[in-house]
Amino acid sequence: MGKEFEFEIVKTKAKQRIDINMTLLLVAFTIFALIATIKPEILTQNKIMAVQLTLCIPFLITSSFARIKEIKPKLYKIWNKVGFFNFIVGYSFLINTIGIMLSLLVSTWVSLVFFIANILMSTIYSYIEFRHGGDSLSSRLLKDGFFIAMVIMFGVLPSLGILQ
Repeated sequence: MGKEFEFEIVKTKAKQRIDINMTLLLVAFTIFALIATIKPEILTQNKIMAVQLTLCIPFLITSSFARIKEIKPKLYKIWNKVGFFNFIVGYSFLINTIGIMLSLLVSTWVSLVFFIANILMSTIYSYIEFRHGGDSLSSRLLKDGFFIAMVIMFGVLPSLGILQ
């Protein structure tokens, strides 16, 4: 019964992760349609944002495909890592796209508040996850460090006009 129960948990988590990816894909397509309709020149004026918006889609799709594969017990670890990596890159690109759009359409200040909130929420999530036995400290530092570095490099710096 133990293996069957673990398998059901893996299946449930995989389904939930796929649902999250699909929701984020919907957000990405909506942003793309909104920009293309309202102010398409944003895509040509801000190449970093355009590339991230474009690339978040295949990364999130690949993450979903990996999550489907992770229900195979023998391949769980590798597909879980592939799914997580692609999710973090795709999610970071989507967050960066939204932050850069806020910078272009509202203000740099609002954009920075958005980025800080995302970094803070990620840190709080990781603290809770670590504190209550979900992940090791080194694992959380690696995951969050990668996410935060992506947000700063490809979100905050472009929003401030430092990286273009």
